[in-house]
Amino acid sequence: SVFPSSVVKIEGKEGKGKIEGKEGKGKIERKEGKGKIERKEGKGKIEGKEGKGKIKRKEGKGKIEGKEGKGKIERKEGKGKIERKEGKGKIEGKEGKGKIKRKEGKGKIEGKEGKGKIERKEGKGKIERKEGKGKIERKEWKGKIERKEGKGKIERKEWKGKIERKEGKGKIERKEGKGKIER
Repeated sequence: SVFPSSVVKIEGKEGKGKIEGKEGKGKIERKEGKGKIERKEGKGKIEGKEGKGKIKRKEGKGKIEGKEGKGKIERKEGKGKIERKEGKGKIEGKEGKGKIKRKEGKGKIEGKEGKGKIERKEGKGKIERKEGKGKIERKEWKGKIERKEGKGKIERKEWKGKIERKEGKGKIERKEGKGKIER
């Protein structure tokens, strides 16, 4: 399987009509304010600027950095920058009634946000992603992520703030509320 390694780049300002789409109709990946989103899943690069925060995730080296409120979580919903480096593949996400496709390894997923065909519902929704042989489930508000990649497992609860990551023989637990890391 061949996946493009080009950058999907969307820039613009909401008030001035330079965006290539509108959130309600779901024609751009994600644009909140004046940010810029670049996603390169081919070489594994995602950058999203929503505000002032910063998130980096390197899957290969298994490094997680991020700040959520007080700097304890991976993804910043309100203000933040997201970088994700993953295997190979392409992600396109359209927020409103749009469509998300993710091809990574052998897994393909399509979903619609607003109509809620899985993939991503901002409210109480559920995301399932298959990456190679891995599976991701993400519930944003109930805050649970499970990710299995090869033999690794990640569980993430955003609101209760628990991250477990097992990769091969390594295990990471991060409890955000109490700030505990076990590895």
